[in-house]
Amino acid sequence: MPDKPHVVHALAWYFPESTGGTEVYVKGLVNGLSASQIKCTLLVPACDASPENHEYRGISVLRYNHPEEPDHLGPESFQARLRSVSPSIYHQHSWTPECGEDHFRLAHSLGIPSVLTAHVPNLHCIRGTMMRDGVEVCDGEVRVDRCAACLLQHRGLPRWMTRPVSSVLPMKARIRNWLPSKVNTLFSIKQEVRERQNLLKALSERAESVVAVCEWLKQALIANGLTEPQLLLSRQGVDPGQWHEQDISPRQQSAFVFGFLGRAHPTKGISIILSAFMQVSETLAESVELHVYAVSVSQEDQRYLSQLKKRFAGTNKIFWKDSVPHDQVGKVLKQFDVLLVPSQWLETGPLVVYEALDAEIPVIGSDIGGIAELGATYANVTLVNAQSEAQWCAAMHQAATSEEPLDWSNQAVRSMNDATEDMMAMYAGIQARRVTS
Repeated sequence: MPDKPHVVHALAWYFPESTGGTEVYVKGLVNGLSASQIKCTLLVPACDASPENHEYRGISVLRYNHPEEPDHLGPESFQARLRSVSPSIYHQHSWTPECGEDHFRLAHSLGIPSVLTAHVPNLHCIRGTMMRDGVEVCDGEVRVDRCAACLLQHRGLPRWMTRPVSSVLPMKARIRNWLPSKVNTLFSIKQEVRERQNLLKALSERAESVVAVCEWLKQALIANGLTEPQLLLSRQGVDPGQWHEQDISPRQQSAFVFGFLGRAHPTKGISIILSAFMQVSETLAESVELHVYAVSVSQEDQRYLSQLKKRFAGTNKIFWKDSVPHDQVGKVLKQFDVLLVPSQWLETGPLVVYEALDAEIPVIGSDIGGIAELGATYANVTLVNAQSEAQWCAAMHQAATSEEPLDWSNQAVRSMNDATEDMMAMYAGIQARRVTS
């Protein structure tokens, strides 16, 4: 039997500077693997907050340079860090410039069995949302004309023009050279889509395994040429009972509290629940509140959040809250009666749904992507049309006025122990194949 592996987990951001869903997932995974005597090392770009190698909660974190100028020390720094620890498996969890295609290729070039976990749609969807033209759920297959039209719409071209324009995008180079730069950019889009097709082909050739954290993502990868044996469906999970172990303060509100926890970005759908809540609060007067914990990770997010606050400033029933560290999320969830997850793009979880269910807080969520899959599994997830303000209003009104108690029996939430077991089995299979090959 092969020795237990030493696994390097690479991702674009990590604690303490970043606390997103991927970081939380990786933290739970490496903790579970380490508890099973599988050595783990994290490989993360250096940043101002954490420029040097260090340990985070007992796990070694190596930092590599990722300069703004491409091909300037970055690849050498990454490769040197990877060589220094001689891992038996390389496991990448991001697909960004900071940790993406180049890094996966470099790991593979060193002869290290390489695994990718796809946490978000940007691996195959250049738009990054899996929503065709911003309004229709896409199957994820990268097709040149279709994806070019979608990108044209995303970059400002009216939807009715995208198909005709995308069908004539190819032009001879001598003609394109005479075009203004902004127009010429449009004619590079088809090449951008072809490059994404090539990227996925290279991934299928280099990856020992690709982990999809939801079914729709797995099917999209199959549509783009990855094979069923190469793919592993392994969903996210939560640390078992993590919220129940906290000293959680008693509820302070007498009103029925709807809650939102997530990024301040249009794809997260905050505006639709704000509008729906305004209607619900008119009907139910003083008996409902909406608590919004919106995280701004960019200046664009900050501007969007400011616009929302200004737009919905005429009520004292919406409470804008500061973001909280992840280890305080359980306390926040316990102050809600219902968690609202109005995503307007295809989520791969999201993790906050698992966390709410683990805290025995019911969820109202969009009927697309990973949320829809969780709604098919867990009884206390109510699904509504993602873009229908009327359906959101009706579901929120029903939740606030229903006197029927929820049944939490037989609602065990998937934990990171389950995900850890999936990864251990995958690693063992990779090692066994290497021994026999």
